Amino acid sequence: MENDADAWPQQDSHRRAYFSACVTLTLGVLGSSVLPIPFAISKTGVLVGCLTMLLVAWANDATSCMLIRAAAATSKPTYEALAEWAGGKPLKVFTQISLLLLLWGTLCGGLALISDVGHILVVRLSAVEGYTPPLWLNGRTCMTAVALLVLYPLCLQRRMREVRHRWPQQASEWHTMPVQCR
Repeated sequence: MENDADAWPQQDSHRRAYFSACVTLTLGVLGSSVLPIPFAISKTGVLVGCLTMLLVAWANDATSCMLIRAAAATSKPTYEALAEWAGGKPLKVFTQISLLLLLWGTLCGGLALISDVGHILVVRLSAVEGYTPPLWLNGRTCMTAVALLVLYPLCLQRRMREVRHRWPQQASEWHTMPVQCR
């Protein structure tokens, strides 16, 4: 008997993965406050909740405009560079830590989604007649493989924004490589 936390009932795994994907994508697109806002409004009431949301929206707009104006005036393209210009190395480090903490939830949700999808992949592979996957092959190992083989190399990119501009050229070069090797 398998004693693994990844072992879900087969009928539940598709529904759970769909729910996990929806929640993860919603949090990624709308932000991490999309789920707590209805709860907060239910506790404070509609009027106070709407006023609070308007106040937060105004503060977000005002601070975003300040950041954009400051970046334009100083020619600093990133939060970290602007923070270092304004407050030196300590403020730059504080900004980097703040960004890491802000994005931690999105990162964890994305990895959980990869794990759920990996688990379903393993379940479907084991449904093929005559194939039994090894015990170590589960959602967690799929997530670890994706993190180490895809996400980690991307994190090592020095100029991540340049990847977006180089990608079409590299993709066309990879496509023609087998033709060139013949």
